[in-house]
Amino acid sequence: MPVSGNLAYGSRVNLAEGDPDVAYFKIMSGVTHSYQVLEGQILPFAGVLSMVWRPEYGEWRVHGIGQ
Repeated sequence: MPVSGNLAYGSRVNLAEGDPDVAYFKIMSGVTHSYQVLEGQILPFAGVLSMVWRPEYGEWRVHGIGQ
């Protein structure tokens, strides 16, 4: 999928259902200004970072990058 130069990031992560140690961080494309997403609105996603909580480091780490 082609990605525009106007990338933006979601303001929240979504925790995986049933596993609070896994979260998904959205990267959107084609965003030229700040806005609030309303229910039912379709977003142009460029990708998603899968994050895993690593207690041995005391921080979230990137586990994977997907489109």
